Amino acid sequence: MRDIINKNIKEDEMLDCIRMAFGKGWERAKLYFMIGLPFENRQDIVQIVELIEKIIMAAKEKLGGKKFSRLNINISINVFCPKPFTPFQWVGLDKPEILYDKFNYILNNAPKRYVDIKWADPNRGMVECALSTGNQLVGDVIENGWRKGAKFDNWSF
Repeated sequence: MRDIINKNIKEDEMLDCIRMAFGKGWERAKLYFMIGLPFENRQDIVQIVELIEKIIMAAKEKLGGKKFSRLNINISINVFCPKPFTPFQWVGLDKPEILYDKFNYILNNAPKRYVDIKWADPNRGMVECALSTGNQLVGDVIENGWRKGAKFDNWSF
């Protein structure tokens, strides 16, 4: 119960800040999300979409008609990659099909108008995780990949 109350307080604070920015005439917002975190559940993914909807409603409250029509909410979604020497180093990476399911839920249910979503491909996230756990020998793998044309950029549109 306490976690729900804390979550709601943090969300309310965030929405208050967004309302304040929109009230000052700002027409853009950028949000970053990470999916595949330990203990994440379906409701966490649903709440990403709900938060985007609440932000649009906050903009509608605070921006005039012409300004509201220029509203742009940029969303970046990345995959959680457990890194070595962190408390999460032994946590497994979600399987790509599970991550694609989460991305697809967000992409299919988030409002299309006013919202641009960029997301990291889960297969590329697997490469990132593999590289981050390697030792100095991974340098040869990176160089070989680069020589074969890999750019090691992680964004998809």
